[in-house]
Amino acid sequence: MKRILKTLVFICVIILGAIQVALGQNAIYSVPNTVSASSLIRNYSTGVDIVYNTPGGSSFFYIDRNTGNVTEASINNLQSVTDMEIVGNELYFCGVFLGYPVIGRFDITPFFFGGGQAEIVNITTSNTVLKKLEVQYISSNDIHVYVLGLVTLTTPVGPISDYTALFDCMFDGTNWDVESISDLGYDYRMYDLTVTDRFLYVVGEKYGGYTEYSNTYSLPAPGNNHLLPSGPNVITMSNSLTQYYYPVSETLTETLQMDSIVTACYGLADGYSGIVITQYSTPNTIVVRYVIPNMTTSTRFVDLKYNPADKKLYLIPDKANSVITDLMYVFDLSTGNADVYQSIIPDLCSVDIQNAKTGAVVSGIINNGEVGVWVADKPNSDCSLAIGLPVYKTIRVEPTWTLEISAFTRPGYSLYVYPHIEKHYLEIKCQ
Repeated sequence: MKRILKTLVFICVIILGAIQVALGQNAIYSVPNTVSASSLIRNYSTGVDIVYNTPGGSSFFYIDRNTGNVTEASINNLQSVTDMEIVGNELYFCGVFLGYPVIGRFDITPFFFGGGQAEIVNITTSNTVLKKLEVQYISSNDIHVYVLGLVTLTTPVGPISDYTALFDCMFDGTNWDVESISDLGYDYRMYDLTVTDRFLYVVGEKYGGYTEYSNTYSLPAPGNNHLLPSGPNVITMSNSLTQYYYPVSETLTETLQMDSIVTACYGLADGYSGIVITQYSTPNTIVVRYVIPNMTTSTRFVDLKYNPADKKLYLIPDKANSVITDLMYVFDLSTGNADVYQSIIPDLCSVDIQNAKTGAVVSGIINNGEVGVWVADKPNSDCSLAIGLPVYKTIRVEPTWTLEISAFTRPGYSLYVYPHIEKHYLEIKCQ
């Protein structure tokens, strides 16, 4: 039966909704004399953030909001970084080095302050663009860096000119070994991944399909084991019922706790269009699905982060695929309430939670084009504001099916590079 598409209207929300002026920490900073086109941010410790910035020589910034000091470390020939995560005292990233797709890592304090190096690992051929990264740290001699990449086919297969692959980059204490996993028919597109207590969860869609697909892998046991044995394998897939849920943008996912996860995208659910947020108690077991207005009219999102301290999701749209670029979506999973936080930073780029604290940290581009950082914990009227959004709630059951995939391994080749260090200072723009 055809459903009438019900669009959530937000003009009335903006006009009639009360601006929520809340108490709490809220400040905006800039790094003077820098140039930014895009950035990624990850919170390292209380008051300290690591920001990757481009352009400007592929630089990592150690931003200390406690002292106002900023240390910039640039790596020659590192052309781009598409994702990064901090595990313990190490930062892991994926990107392009000398034209090749690589993963990398460095020990944060020695890298910025002690003459340390970054390890760069070539994991595959140059026709691959790495997208998303997750880390499973078992021990210093047993580390898995899981990366999703878009691979261009040398010869198209019918209408398909590219496909996605999952790389399990495993470190045994001395060497790197890379397992590549992909759909034999090139149909299954993988967009994001997250590590839970027991699983690696991957979410995506089928080529030419009209719904969301996902699958899980049991995490490798200690002892330098890959996700799958080499050769053809069959994995269990889940997909949403087309008539109830259709993602339009690439879906993002994040672990909540234990094996519970959440996904977010722009899509349609039960005839409503907007940002669709789905909560799972375990992979493939839906608890609830929400739809909120897509106020930024975004068709792509950069970061989805969950803060257990305030039980809130923080979602940043991709500014290059959005009409409005100064808004961040905030969804409270404990109450089911949704807001957009609007900052005085005109272009927001990336978000991460504040470790052991409520709220989030956001990187962006200040009015004069410099690197900006926004501490967003219950924003106030001086630096930002919060606008409440309507929420539609629904629950549906997901079917499962199987998919044949291929897995094979090859060595990863690493080299070490020293960064070039420069010093900056932090300027408070709003507090």
